[in-house]
Amino acid sequence: WLASHGVVPPDHEAMARIGPRRLLVYRSLVRNGLENVVRDFLPRTVARLGEAGFERWLGAWLHDAPPRSRFLRDTPGELVAWSLESGAPLPAWLVELARLECLEAEVAAAVDPPAPPDLVPELVLDQPLVFSGALRLASFGHAVHELPIATDDRSTPVEVATALLVYRDATHHVRTLALSPLGHALLRGLIEEAQTVAEAIPAAARVADEPLGDALLGRISVLLADLAERGVLRGSRSVTSSAHESG
Repeated sequence: WLASHGVVPPDHEAMARIGPRRLLVYRSLVRNGLENVVRDFLPRTVARLGEAGFERWLGAWLHDAPPRSRFLRDTPGELVAWSLESGAPLPAWLVELARLECLEAEVAAAVDPPAPPDLVPELVLDQPLVFSGALRLASFGHAVHELPIATDDRSTPVEVATALLVYRDATHHVRTLALSPLGHALLRGLIEEAQTVAEAIPAAARVADEPLGDALLGRISVLLADLAERGVLRGSRSVTSSAHESG
């Protein structure tokens, strides 16, 4: 039985000599460790599933695609990724809630490097912007960020396309900011593709199918000012520094 499950010689013989009772005790210890970290990372998802539903969900994952990472902290993310890929028998919004909880935990623990020495507070149109390192962009099919944080809540979210910026504020609290299609496209360009403001604005307008004009530029200015107040946007790279690097 051990050999059929991928335990290679001589390990299968050594494990067989240990005996099934001791192996089952070890199995329980491992499973409890995995179960506890999922409960810690996904408390609202687990509460909505209930004990029986959670045991079925976790058991199906462990049977179908057990964890590959050696780090316990990666367990919830692997469980959620499997649920998204395999079509786990859960409501789509519940998998999305689990994904949001994983993102929140990831942002809470994210390393936020100090500001670069060439940072300037002004927003320079033809220079890359500098953002906090403790943030993530994500899209959902439901407004899961609007669900109450209480674990005894059983409400369901509205089914609507939702783009979120998940970030850690100056007091180390994780928060979410709902983004318009224009704002989401803009931040994807600025953060994920390292575009300059001059590059990101027309690209975002095309993605959002909105005409360039004063109204659009005004909305973008308000968004960037809001991000600066939240501590998400720190400023721009220095023009002088970039010119020196190019030279």
